[in-house]
Amino acid sequence: MMFNQGNLSFRLATNKADYKLVYDLRKEVFGKEQNYSEQCLQLHMKKNEYYILAFENDSAVATLTLEIGTQPGHLDIDHYSNTDSLYKEHNKIAFWSRNAVLKNYRGSLITPLIHEYMYNLIKTLGANYIIVDCKKNNIASRKFIPKLGYAPIDKCTKGEIGEVIIWGITLQNYQETFPLYLKKKKLHENYTENSDICAAN
Repeated sequence: MMFNQGNLSFRLATNKADYKLVYDLRKEVFGKEQNYSEQCLQLHMKKNEYYILAFENDSAVATLTLEIGTQPGHLDIDHYSNTDSLYKEHNKIAFWSRNAVLKNYRGSLITPLIHEYMYNLIKTLGANYIIVDCKKNNIASRKFIPKLGYAPIDKCTKGEIGEVIIWGITLQNYQETFPLYLKKKKLHENYTENSDICAAN
């Protein structure tokens, strides 16, 4: 699955070279900027985990991790928050995290387009509900995530990351709110923005 717009392209990581790109982006954003431990930077390589890469020409400039769960324990967030009721109501859940964007590309087309790619993937995989978490003190993420229609559904302490807010939205609601976000930002009219989000966590 691949998506292109101009000199930007988006695809899933599929080999060792791709996985190293994901790791290197995590290390640059989460390691150097936010002092995450080496353990937090590693890829879990689970069967239900998908690593999205964004490129400008041939250079990797952003990544986002997507997990799909069908029962409690499948998602990373399940180990910190009680998501049992979500599985009962929605059957299949998507959880995205580790949205790392290099500094020079924050506020560019990269952010909305990597989310567009992700949501198309979620539809293909058949998930009905989407969740994301962000650090309680991550102001940029707390401003950005509601713009996509998410509402806070829980809070928890997530290991060394600390206190996080968990946000959720149904796929149906997202399909209504995300196009409105793109329209507001005039995506197809040379979209620019100073800064929306650099990392979901």
